Amino acid sequence: MKTHLFFLFILFIQLPLRSQSDYPKIRISEDIELIKLSEKAYVHVSVSEIDGFGKVSSNGLILVSKDEAFLFDTPVTGSQTETLVKWIADSLKAAVSTFVPNHWHEDCLGGLDYLHSKGVKSYANQMTVDLAKEHGKPVPQNGFTDSLQLNLYGEDVYCYYFGGGHSTDNIVVWIPSEKILFGGCMVKDIYSKGLGNLSDAQPEEWAKTIQKAIGKFPEAKIVIPGHGGIGGKELLQHTKELLQQYLKIKMAKEALIIIDIQNDYFEGGANPLIGSLEASENAKALLNDFRERSLPVIHIQHFSTRVGSTFFIPNTKGAEIHENVIPVGGEKVIAKNYPNSFRETDLLEYLQSNHITDLVICGMMTHMCVDATTRAAKDFGFTCTVIGDACATRDLKIQGSVVAASEVQKSFLGALSYFYSSVLTAKEYLVKME
Repeated sequence: MKTHLFFLFILFIQLPLRSQSDYPKIRISEDIELIKLSEKAYVHVSVSEIDGFGKVSSNGLILVSKDEAFLFDTPVTGSQTETLVKWIADSLKAAVSTFVPNHWHEDCLGGLDYLHSKGVKSYANQMTVDLAKEHGKPVPQNGFTDSLQLNLYGEDVYCYYFGGGHSTDNIVVWIPSEKILFGGCMVKDIYSKGLGNLSDAQPEEWAKTIQKAIGKFPEAKIVIPGHGGIGGKELLQHTKELLQQYLKIKMAKEALIIIDIQNDYFEGGANPLIGSLEASENAKALLNDFRERSLPVIHIQHFSTRVGSTFFIPNTKGAEIHENVIPVGGEKVIAKNYPNSFRETDLLEYLQSNHITDLVICGMMTHMCVDATTRAAKDFGFTCTVIGDACATRDLKIQGSVVAASEVQKSFLGALSYFYSSVLTAKEYLVKME
């Protein structure tokens, strides 16, 4: 019996004590919600539009004692920060006195100007101070290097810089009395399948940094990521595993190439194809998968410059990339003038310099640019997978006869699958990657 009880005890202490849904929630506006962790600690969750990423939910931390509060990360906007600070004053009867951002991005210090206007003192990693100046962001007043200790009516708060990660300057905040670790964007929530925005990341350094956090805070009970649901120490381990997966993939990297999914190929465009909308939806599913796994995406955009061209004319709406596959920050966009995406572009140089070996290819038209690009890629030594239902084509004519688009599609995909590429549906590919 004692053995069974001991096993159950060990199992219990290995599990998170509470999930996010167990904590009381307080809605203070349409776009801000608070999660009450204790009488002194609250997570603020705000939703804002972030360039290149759409509406994003971001987390921050409030620590309050008596008539004073510390704030770690602001919402993205000054108006949201004002709403939050006023709620703290009205509902918790406390004034925000001190602010510390996790790093220099707008989802950490977007509301800093408002805080300064109210006399709030701000502290940050000196790297954050320097980067904020460099990028025209609100600038924290006081910098520190390795660590900073704060005290709120006897509550010790420690800010540590362990090294680069999501950004070069990201820190963590540790509140020992509450056993709360605010990891910010350096920590991923348990449902994250990838590392998110890597535009300023240092993945190799990140792996070392997260390991330092795991070793430093064995007593952490609540771990707060920059985005997504709160949890326990399992979030640190999950982030470590995502980094290991990313670094392993980087050794033999796969990339998605989306070819010419542009407005002229859709209804109302100058050269509409058969099934272009359905193909673009499948391409969108692939794009979302590559983004979730933090893998490279290359968008190919055709511009017709020859005399007599009737579609993809430069500086026209028809030449713009379709809304289903719009590039976001950091994704490579290559302009071309020929069916072969490698011809007179930097595509080959880009793939080789990023050590990419495997290509997943989709786009339009199947019988032209998809075909020409796939054959060239194979000749350059790449392993290719064409996603057939994320490609589209049109009826063709030969010697007075019409060849239906469906037959063109099957013929060209069949030819590619004979030697140049494997051919899968989007569903088959996505299931394979699970």
